[in-house]
Amino acid sequence: MTNKIAPITPTKEEQRLIDTIRLEIEQGKQEIHKVVEDVRTRRYWTIGKHIKTYLLDYEDRAEYGKHLFELLEQEFGIERSTLHRTVKFFEAYPQIVAGRPQLSWTHYKTLIAIPDEEQRQLWEEKAVKEHISAEDLQILVTQDKA
Repeated sequence: MTNKIAPITPTKEEQRLIDTIRLEIEQGKQEIHKVVEDVRTRRYWTIGKHIKTYLLDYEDRAEYGKHLFELLEQEFGIERSTLHRTVKFFEAYPQIVAGRPQLSWTHYKTLIAIPDEEQRQLWEEKAVKEHISAEDLQILVTQDKA
């Protein structure tokens, strides 16, 4: 026979406490997500910088870049397309992007695909000002290209 514990019905005061704690937990989860996204964005920028600098040192070897991306993919398990994006990210934003914590790596993946720098800056400002999600930014930029 299983002993079931009867649910406890909280008082109004207890429910306020429960709601307050629930809100704290949710806010904490959101803050953690933002910190993780910020660190990921900065890490990808730094990785792109390291790769770009290394490639410039060996630009006389035409095939070297292809080999390097294959090696890094094998070594770190990061897809070549992502590694290429990190380089494009660094090239598009040669100054670290710490000033835009509102934008995630996913935002920047969409932005770096915009070849025109002026257009890219307009979309970046719009995304920040209007709090556009990364998914919505992708849709809007795609529609704008059509």
